[in-house]
Amino acid sequence: PYDMMLNERNIVKIYSSGHSRIPVFERDPDKPKDITHLRGVLLSKQLIVVNSSDKRSVASLPIYIPSCVSPRENLVDCINMFQRPSSGSRGGHMALVCTRPKIAKAALEAGKPLPKNAGLLGIITMEDALEELLQEEIYDEMDSHEVHKHRIAKKAFNKWKRFVSRKKESSQVNAVSGEERLSSVVEEAMARSATVASEPGNDAVVVDINNES
Repeated sequence: PYDMMLNERNIVKIYSSGHSRIPVFERDPDKPKDITHLRGVLLSKQLIVVNSSDKRSVASLPIYIPSCVSPRENLVDCINMFQRPSSGSRGGHMALVCTRPKIAKAALEAGKPLPKNAGLLGIITMEDALEELLQEEIYDEMDSHEVHKHRIAKKAFNKWKRFVSRKKESSQVNAVSGEERLSSVVEEAMARSATVASEPGNDAVVVDINNES
């Protein structure tokens, strides 16, 4: 929140989030849970100079104004925008996705919170855009827990693939063995029949189906 006091507890909470950029919003007295009235972005590194005993609020720190983009914005254009040098307290590697980006931009530059009719949909970072284009997760040193979960999931998936592969091989071997056993039984039965037919007194009877008499 824009008016949040930067005491020791809140500073630790911000740092422990693991994010380098923290969206700052203005409280709505009528809707306490509404966090869409954004004022800008707080860089967590700014907290280095804050003494928790000074009773300062977030509002006392420079708040960066992020770019505002449409949900139809091309991802390559977004990356090019993120790579442009920041102008003062504007720009950066985070942007707000709004249905009416011009209204959102005008409000933020005027030092006002994001209005409802700006149509805030979410936030996009340069990392998000790169991951979407590369179709690959990008991890940094703060993502150790996510990396660990990803490795466990990958290990479990590979183990399942090996299990399914062994099952298929086993089924194929069993099918082949079954066919071989059946063939062996048929051949044995035919051999017995031939042996019995060749014994004296066991002449084979041949029926002529063309003879109607």
